[in-house]
Amino acid sequence: MKKFISIFLVLFVSYITYSQTNEDEILKDNDFKILTEKSIKFYTSEEYINFEKIRKELLEETGRSFYPHGLLTPTEYKMWMEKNLTKTKFTSLEEAMLAYEKHYDTGKEIDGWYGKLEDKYGSESFFPVYRKHILSKFKPVLKANGIFGDPPPAAFFEKNANSNAE
Repeated sequence: MKKFISIFLVLFVSYITYSQTNEDEILKDNDFKILTEKSIKFYTSEEYINFEKIRKELLEETGRSFYPHGLLTPTEYKMWMEKNLTKTKFTSLEEAMLAYEKHYDTGKEIDGWYGKLEDKYGSESFFPVYRKHILSKFKPVLKANGIFGDPPPAAFFEKNANSNAE
């Protein structure tokens, strides 16, 4: 029994040491530093917050998700914006479309850095470090602005259930 406990303790201490070493290695990685800077700057910007509030309205009105990778196309976004521009803080359609493009391009760039690091370290090692050192920095800002963690509206589930049944 003492042998079993000794083996367990050695394995446990090794695991903790490995986890800390891996976290330290990730934190020292220049790509992680770039991801941290770009993510926090992007996700806490007034532009992003404004854009996400519009996305939330789009989600409620269209009954589906809108992410830069695509369920709402640029054409659909433009059509919605033409009808609802006055409901937003944008002063022109051009400004709204530039925000869409910037959101899309920056989001895609951040996704690229995230994917590169996740591939390098593995999601089990990388995501906890990302959550602790990046997500925790911008999540409170998004929550304070009513963005982070809101479930999709009921219409989203109804519409998807109907489309899946067809």
